[in-house]
Amino acid sequence: MTGSSRGIGRAIAAELARRPLDLLLCGMRGEGTPPVAPPGGAREVRTVELDLSTRESIERDAGGLPPVDLLVNNAGLMTGGLLEEQETGDIYAMFQVNLVAVVHLTKLLLPGMVERGRGTIVNNASISGYA
Repeated sequence: MTGSSRGIGRAIAAELARRPLDLLLCGMRGEGTPPVAPPGGAREVRTVELDLSTRESIERDAGGLPPVDLLVNNAGLMTGGLLEEQETGDIYAMFQVNLVAVVHLTKLLLPGMVERGRGTIVNNASISGYA
């Protein structure tokens, strides 16, 4: 689960923690606490460092993950205002997290799902993608 530290991602992670999962990994870029699993919920809920801002950090952080059966691509980065007033670096950073990282992380985890014959990928997108 990417983007678990706040907002919709935190709410999705909290809901997943209520499910009878073996392990829920809550991907966060920085400090954060995972939701608490209630009795009958996930056996283990763990925060994992997952920085989606660069190719190198995705390779590093995703390389140490255990097998994943459900990938929820939820992390997002938003820039605002008129295009001509935005910093070009901010625009590139937004596309890196919102698009490139989704494809990259999926590419890294999908072969294991195919090999095990099971897996689900959920891509959560913002309405700003339509704007």
